[in-house]
Amino acid sequence: MGGIRSYISQDNPFFKLMDPSSPARKERNEAQRKWAMSDPEFEKPAKGSQVFSSFVVSKFYRGLSLGLAVRTCEFELERLAKEGSNDQEAITKLKAVLQEGLRQLRQYTDELERELNYTVIPIQKLVRIQLECGLLVSNHISKNR
Repeated sequence: MGGIRSYISQDNPFFKLMDPSSPARKERNEAQRKWAMSDPEFEKPAKGSQVFSSFVVSKFYRGLSLGLAVRTCEFELERLAKEGSNDQEAITKLKAVLQEGLRQLRQYTDELERELNYTVIPIQKLVRIQLECGLLVSNHISKNR
């Protein structure tokens, strides 16, 4: 994170979500690696949905991580402002990393937008679909108690 880790507070919720040194994240990464190395399914040619997931969905999640990095910096700058801190070194470094993070995020999302072929679903249609799904699940649960 650009040499700002010492300026990240323990209560920063955004950093907690993206901290690469967290034991849970390390365990998950190791488990995924072992799974990929041992499952014979990974020897087969990828299906179209798997290719999409590998190349596009993974980029989407990388964008979420960049967003968390940006929010981490914003959180700390807001905290310092609330405290009335005059720690110029911290403020300067956090602002620099924030600006670089925003630049990278903008570049990354622009690239992703160019690669994706999607259409926006009108909100009314989306709500109807969600409502219908909820009613179907509700009906199924009530009949199968």
